[in-house]
Amino acid sequence: MRERRLASRLGWIGAAAMAGSVLMMIAVSAAGPSAVVPVLPRTWPVPPLWFPMHVADVTVTATIYVALILGGTGSAVACPRSGAACSPSSPPPGWTG
Repeated sequence: MRERRLASRLGWIGAAAMAGSVLMMIAVSAAGPSAVVPVLPRTWPVPPLWFPMHVADVTVTATIYVALILGGTGSAVACPRSGAACSPSSPPPGWTG
């Protein structure tokens, strides 16, 4: 019973970490052109796809790296809960590499 409770908590922690990672990436994208978001020319009928926040490049880059680490950690924590194969030595099905 205790292992199930721990596995359930780890699953929820992993899901929350992955959701936080996605939200951080959406926030960086919505902040407008920066070191990680290219400048796209605006076409006439389409409104701008971001808010011009002018965030510093160091802040945006650090946020993206934190989001990547958070998402990777979340998937590693949630992986055993879902029963997925987490071993790096086992290739995905159908992959001959």
